[in-house]
Amino acid sequence: MYALCVVVVFVGVGMLAGWLAVGFEPLAGLGGTPISVGEGIALTWASAGLVALPLLALAAFAVFLSSVTHNSVASVVGGVVLILLLQLVSTLGLGGLLDPYLLTNQFPAWLNLMRDPIDWAPIIRAAWVSVLWATASFLAAWAVFVRRDVLS
Repeated sequence: MYALCVVVVFVGVGMLAGWLAVGFEPLAGLGGTPISVGEGIALTWASAGLVALPLLALAAFAVFLSSVTHNSVASVVGGVVLILLLQLVSTLGLGGLLDPYLLTNQFPAWLNLMRDPIDWAPIIRAAWVSVLWATASFLAAWAVFVRRDVLS
């Protein structure tokens, strides 16, 4: 819930700041095509939803770490370390064939919503890769949690 709230607050504050700075004016898309105000608002919220998917997968990994370590600080630090390691692997080109499926490479998929025409392939990949990471993390957390003795 915190991850979703952060995304909503960031987008809301950003849209409010943009409205106060320049008002409601049509935007230029990445290809130079004009985007109407309504379409711009809809694309902004859709982009926020797309960014939220890998963020929720990261939160699911943090839940897994919390289950394993019994420590909330370790889960937060472990989530940050995971992102830093995946970013390092991607930047150094060590991912090889797995590079398109690293969680960190799913965050920029929102940029494709701003193209005309929209390139759906990276968006769809970001969605299913994020769901796969989240599902694997939650299943692993569940497997650890159900084996735990909570009475002692």
